[in-house]
Amino acid sequence: MSPKLTYDLKDLPNLVTKLQNCVATLRALDQHDYLISPELYQTVLTKLTPILLEKWFDYAHSRNSNKKLVALSDFLEIELVKHVKFGSLASYNPILPQDQTRFKGALHRREENVLATTSNAKKTQCVYCNNKHDIRECTPFRELPINDKWAWVTRYRVCYRCLKSHPHTWRECSPNLKCGVDSCSRNHDPMLHRQETSGQIANNTVNVTCPQPLPATVDEPSNNTVVDTINTAINTSCEQRQTLLKIIPVTISGPKGSYDTFAMLDDGSTATVIDQVAAGIIGAEGRPEQISVQGIGGMRIDVQVEYVSFDIRGKYANDSYKINNAKSMEKLNLRKQTIQLTDVQMFKHLSDIANKISYSDAKPTVLIGACDWNLLITHEHRIGSAGEPVACRTALGWTLYGSMSSRNVTNLIAQHNIFHTNTHKKHSDNSELESLVKTQYKLDSLGITKQVKLTDAEERAIHILESTARRLPTGRFEVGMIWRNDIEHTPDSYYQALNRLKGLDKLMKKDQTFADAYTTYINGLLEKGYAETCEPSTYHEVYQKMPPHEPIRWYTPHFGVYHPQKKKLRVVNDAACKTYGVSLNSLLLPGPDLLQPLLGVLFRFREGRIGLTADIKEMFPQVRIRPQDRDALRFLWTENSNIKELRMTSVIFGACSSPFTAQFIKNKNALEFKTRYPEALGFLNLTC
Repeated sequence: MSPKLTYDLKDLPNLVTKLQNCVATLRALDQHDYLISPELYQTVLTKLTPILLEKWFDYAHSRNSNKKLVALSDFLEIELVKHVKFGSLASYNPILPQDQTRFKGALHRREENVLATTSNAKKTQCVYCNNKHDIRECTPFRELPINDKWAWVTRYRVCYRCLKSHPHTWRECSPNLKCGVDSCSRNHDPMLHRQETSGQIANNTVNVTCPQPLPATVDEPSNNTVVDTINTAINTSCEQRQTLLKIIPVTISGPKGSYDTFAMLDDGSTATVIDQVAAGIIGAEGRPEQISVQGIGGMRIDVQVEYVSFDIRGKYANDSYKINNAKSMEKLNLRKQTIQLTDVQMFKHLSDIANKISYSDAKPTVLIGACDWNLLITHEHRIGSAGEPVACRTALGWTLYGSMSSRNVTNLIAQHNIFHTNTHKKHSDNSELESLVKTQYKLDSLGITKQVKLTDAEERAIHILESTARRLPTGRFEVGMIWRNDIEHTPDSYYQALNRLKGLDKLMKKDQTFADAYTTYINGLLEKGYAETCEPSTYHEVYQKMPPHEPIRWYTPHFGVYHPQKKKLRVVNDAACKTYGVSLNSLLLPGPDLLQPLLGVLFRFREGRIGLTADIKEMFPQVRIRPQDRDALRFLWTENSNIKELRMTSVIFGACSSPFTAQFIKNKNALEFKTRYPEALGFLNLTC
């Protein structure tokens, strides 16, 4: 893409030319979805100056077009016309017809591709070999194959009527002659005439006249109708145009190993799909399910898939990416694609990456959809002239798309391959009846649950409490905090807690009753030993000057809530408050759910004549936290206008691990006294 525009707008013609070529290429390839691509649109916007941006916003608002890229191209062309006509870009001298504002000729030509001829030369200079003779007398040009002649004319923007490189199009060319060779009525030079032959066509075929490979700015009129069909065999002598899809060599990995294959990038598909054979090679397996795959025009099939996960890496890339819940499907059947190295090397903008984007008989076994958008985003573009393929660099490496000519294609199958799919779970026509039957079975199996295996995180939480829980001389239990095993760094949460404390102070100044209740609660924590005052030598201003050490230090904000039944204030530590995306809860494991199911409580409530219920007073604070973990439970408090640092010595309200910790210690205590109070085990529904 062009560099960012400066205030003198000297690069504006270059930007306009490239943008119009881009729009023309997308239209020629029938890729209209990309004309509304927000990614391309934002890329062009970053090139504009602030003044030009304001003008564009006014212009776009008045037009209200959904194809913003096309509208932006028209707007920039209008701005360029203004600057050229009124002299701010005097170095550019395009031909401006009085009844048109669109540029033709010079402004549509890349500077390096223009072959200039001198008007004051004594003898005509050949635009092909630069010798002093007419191009029609040029032996090297006459000996070129007809396809190479058309490729040269297209590449260097030579007029195909007069074979001169003056900046004009065929409509402005003065010679208005017909070809005349073999009664050809086309408006091109006789040296560019193709000898058309009718190919041998298979069953259900149509004769197709292959269009001339002309640039986007050239539009030769023709009386022949170009028929575009699906699955139509073509065998003519004209140059074949190959439409390229975004196919890239990759390596996929799973439990059984790795597999080198190809992937297709399709941001029109809602799902990522992998061929069942490829998934089997790498050992990717998952749960089966019946789904429906829908395409355009009402196309729909019901298929059996498996949801699998695997790693993918580009063949020429270093980073590997995880794809989750991809659909493993039998017989994916994506078409093969070949990009010859010699065909790519002829384009200057692709020559240095030709080896990475050329391959033979590449049959994709992975289709990457929009659900894995991070693999589809384009980080860099390589755009050549109009009609030339475009290369883009993704997370998996370089890939080529667009269209290009290939002299190695002798029997081309012209197919429209549509991979824009939408998948969803398959529903039976008798879904209402199935739903009623399922509901009936749910009622019959009420209270029956399947034994669920503990996860690794839940087993770790149980192990931490079993290894750290100990009974103190006072009779209470002391435990360690249930930390995750993947903690790398914790940010400084002091200033977050300080700001929250200042807000709390303002609230207490407005409501004296609330302030008195809050102060009473904090003092009660200190008196009961549930909290303790920190030494000033360990305060934050001293701690931040010390080198980092192992114990985690965290300052938790706190707030007061009134119990709806007890009508008294309770202070809750805000363990969910985040600092730079990290909270105390994100560092802790919640552990398994040890609460008794409500259904079981209701059943047991009906066993006897009298139901009893009890409440453990201050259940959470009854459990102590070991000293080495208490710095993670620090909080700030204002006393006599001075900010003090306190820390909890017991389990706090608000931490995700607190319910599991309290229930674990309650059950452990009951098991230790099972011989003295055996009935307690029955009440708690515990077994020895």
